Amino acid sequence: MMRESRIRLEDYMQKQEETAEALALGYRKGSVVEAKVLLVKSFEAVVELDHNAIGIIRNRELSWGREPEHAREVVQKGQKIKVMILGMDRDKQRLKLSLRLAERDPWRDIRRHYKIGQTVRGKVTGLLSKVAFVELEQAVEGCVPLREVCTSPPDRVDKIIWIGDTIEAIITHLKPGARRVVLSIKKRLAQLRQHRELALHRRLYLKNPNHGGAPLIELLSDEGRLALLSFIKGRREVVNETEERRENAHTELASRMKRVLIADDDASFRISLQCLLKRLGHEVEAVDSAEKAVGLCAERRFDLVLMDLSFPRGSIGGLRATRDIALINRGVPVLILTGLVNSYPHEDIAARAKSAGAKGILLKPVDLRSLTHQMTSIVEGRDCWDAEPSVGSAGAISYLSPRSVSSPSHVDFQRAVNRELLKLQRETEATACVLFQMTLSTRVVRVLANTGTPLTGYEAKKYTLQSTPIYEVIRQGMEVFEEDTSRNPWKFKYLNLVNYASCIGVPVKTFGQTRYGVFLFHNEKGHFTREHLTQARVATMLIRAVIDREEIVRVIQRAQPLIFAGQIGSMLIHELNNRLSSVLNYTETLLVEHEAIEKDISEAIDPRLRSRIRTCVQNLENNTRAMEKITSLYLGLMSVERREAGSTKSCSTA
Repeated sequence: MMRESRIRLEDYMQKQEETAEALALGYRKGSVVEAKVLLVKSFEAVVELDHNAIGIIRNRELSWGREPEHAREVVQKGQKIKVMILGMDRDKQRLKLSLRLAERDPWRDIRRHYKIGQTVRGKVTGLLSKVAFVELEQAVEGCVPLREVCTSPPDRVDKIIWIGDTIEAIITHLKPGARRVVLSIKKRLAQLRQHRELALHRRLYLKNPNHGGAPLIELLSDEGRLALLSFIKGRREVVNETEERRENAHTELASRMKRVLIADDDASFRISLQCLLKRLGHEVEAVDSAEKAVGLCAERRFDLVLMDLSFPRGSIGGLRATRDIALINRGVPVLILTGLVNSYPHEDIAARAKSAGAKGILLKPVDLRSLTHQMTSIVEGRDCWDAEPSVGSAGAISYLSPRSVSSPSHVDFQRAVNRELLKLQRETEATACVLFQMTLSTRVVRVLANTGTPLTGYEAKKYTLQSTPIYEVIRQGMEVFEEDTSRNPWKFKYLNLVNYASCIGVPVKTFGQTRYGVFLFHNEKGHFTREHLTQARVATMLIRAVIDREEIVRVIQRAQPLIFAGQIGSMLIHELNNRLSSVLNYTETLLVEHEAIEKDISEAIDPRLRSRIRTCVQNLENNTRAMEKITSLYLGLMSVERREAGSTKSCSTA
């Protein structure tokens, strides 16, 4: 036994001498060569290279993963392997080698296989008090911090996770240079809950036989589905008693006044009112002339006729048609629609309409509440003329006042905007919500409304705010979603009205020359989520409606002093009122659709509802643009008239 050990030792010493000679032949550092395993020890493996050179592979150089406790876990005696030359151990005259460097480095192309937000599965290989290590693949481990284990984590990881467990998690950070992957089990659990809720809603909707076509939820991506369901869940509220009474009143009114005929030469107003009344449960027919209305009343009976006062292209007007309908089908109530009250005193129009047999008169733009009130009065047998506003010596001027048009005052406008901002702040838990406005000609940024933390030093900074993301949001229509503003300090340098670490910015797209943008601020990094961005988009749509309505009212108020300039102004304001009536009708239709969604969220998935809403919004935009053109035309005509009047005066003076 002693002799064999002595021989083995002599052979080993001889190998060392041969290794020194082989080194003289030159093994370059970093080169990959073949080797044969001679000995396998607990802490290293001894291999033989060409020219009888001897090298060692330490356990830490055997694998990219955890260091093996014994070298035989990786290599076996007599096995042929490829190794990389690390250098020379001068003291022991042998080569230092690496098996793992000769193989592929799994961290080199880690980004090809893993991405932030990806769901991965792995086995728990190690535990510390505040972190768990998960093997994703050979030589690649991720870590799960204690705070990412669950919503309410304990004081130690090993109270929830054990070595050998297989877990699923979402990648939150990926740093190949530092060989670090951070995982979150908590986010994966939240994702599974959302998927379960989505599957539940999907089963409920697919079981509903009343919806037609493919459900909207089937046409969306997973992210879009989750955003839609989150929005519906966040917006779902119990309908209050007032709204229930209003809906019940509409239902009862539609049952007692089922068939309605609309006669108006303006297609936009006619179609919008028809759409609204149909949505409220009435059976509606619409014609563009008084002759057609009289013909239909002769063929069938209607419960109500809404008749325009003037038909420029027809042979008879609304009053004549009202008389004919009373003769043909006695007892059919007729309401006169008009926007030309400035042509004659209102008392004259009312007297002529009453003598023709009309039950009442409605001024365009027709407000749904006024229409419903008069319809209810007819059903209950009351006199609609008692509800008409009194007109004094000012005649049509008082009847066309902003109060009778039901336009909001500036205080109402400010209150409506602040109400939406406060609601958005509560939903997102933002530190502050601000509505900025920018006039395109001057590019000066102003604060129209803000809630939450008061702004500091705004007046001194309003001229430098155009060098902030506010300009991108308002002027370029871009959205801002910044989880950590410290990563880009120069971008947010001048936007320092409040103390914040994360922010959201969404443009408010309006039709005027003044543009708007809504910003949300929070003093914590990473507070805002994509759901908060969706809520901000919805809030901007509501704010846009408030701003557009205010702008429409301002257009009407600016146009009113010119209405009395002559018959041209009268005709133009008639067209403007028709468009505004359409806007009010489509707005009321949208409110009805919104109430239906609040009562039953499954209505939001119906593709027919989506089509109706899209039609209403498109018609709102078209009518708003038409009103801008009408106003511009009217102002241009008045300017020409003033210039001609001035020229005439100068000539007569000369």
